Amino acid sequence: MSIRVKNAPTLWIMIAILLVVFLVLTNGKGIRFSPPEKIVIPDVVGMNLFEAETVLRLENFEVMIKLVHGDVAPWVIVSATPRKVSLEHPGKQMNLVVSLGPDEESESNDSEVSGAEVVSTPE
Repeated sequence: MSIRVKNAPTLWIMIAILLVVFLVLTNGKGIRFSPPEKIVIPDVVGMNLFEAETVLRLENFEVMIKLVHGDVAPWVIVSATPRKVSLEHPGKQMNLVVSLGPDEESESNDSEVSGAEVVSTPE
C-alpha cells in the first residue's frame, strides 16, 4: 500500500525554486560554518616609516601616524598597535608612533609633515 501526495510535482517544483534562490543569494557558496580567518599583523617596530607603510598598505591596513620627539633616530617606528594576531579582516587601522629624533632637530622636520600630530615624549 502506498500513500500518494496529490500535489507532489508542485512540491518538487517549489523545492527546486527555493534551492535556486538560495544558491543565487549565496553566490553558489552555500552556508559556511568556519571561524573567521586570522590575520597576522606584521611587526613593523624598528622599521623606517617608508618600509612600514609599504608593508602595511600591501596588507590592506589603513595607517595612522603619530609623530613624537625622542632618543630614537628620525622616521623610525617606535610602536605600533594592534601588535598581536587579530581576528579582524585586512582593511583595519594600524596606529604607528614615529620618532622625529631629538627635540632640537625637530624644528626643520615639522614643516615637512602635514596632517600629523607632533608631541614630545617625557625625558
